[in-house]
Amino acid sequence: MSKFGTMILGPPARGSVSDEGSGWDRALGPLLILSFCALGLGLFLPVLRVDKFFVFTEQFSIMDSIMTLFMEGEIFIALVVLLFSIAFPLVKLAQAFSLWRRTDIHSGHFDRRLKWLGFLSKWSMVDVFVVALVVFSVKASAIANATTEPGLYFFFAASIGTAAAIGLIKAAAERLRNGEETVN
Repeated sequence: MSKFGTMILGPPARGSVSDEGSGWDRALGPLLILSFCALGLGLFLPVLRVDKFFVFTEQFSIMDSIMTLFMEGEIFIALVVLLFSIAFPLVKLAQAFSLWRRTDIHSGHFDRRLKWLGFLSKWSMVDVFVVALVVFSVKASAIANATTEPGLYFFFAASIGTAAAIGLIKAAAERLRNGEETVN
């Protein structure tokens, strides 16, 4: 890793995938950073444009939707969307980063955290499903026409990028534990 990367991210833990990996394993850091950036864009950029009666147009981001739900007293729905659209993706990204950069692959701690992350990953597409359900419900309305916006694609990319990074971390750890070389 470059001096700049070490300055920003801190030194990798001894025995971590970041420390021991080579070749394509080095792409995990940028993949995690890109996934985090895509998540931020997906949360704040519009995910949906709604045209009502061909005259009124509104754009909604995930953050706008959560705030609107809270302000309209739909606390339970707002909390569900908050949990699956913000909390789960952020926790998955933070855990994936920690496994890649801060956890020794030879420790039992790595295996426990990887197992826990696997459990979280089973819910990985629920966040995308929640957003897709909102898009579908608006599109099904007879009085409005809905069009997807870039935020939805960034949000989806963050989910896919995080899932890919988790799979690559697991594969790299297994390969490094077995003493196999990384394919360049």
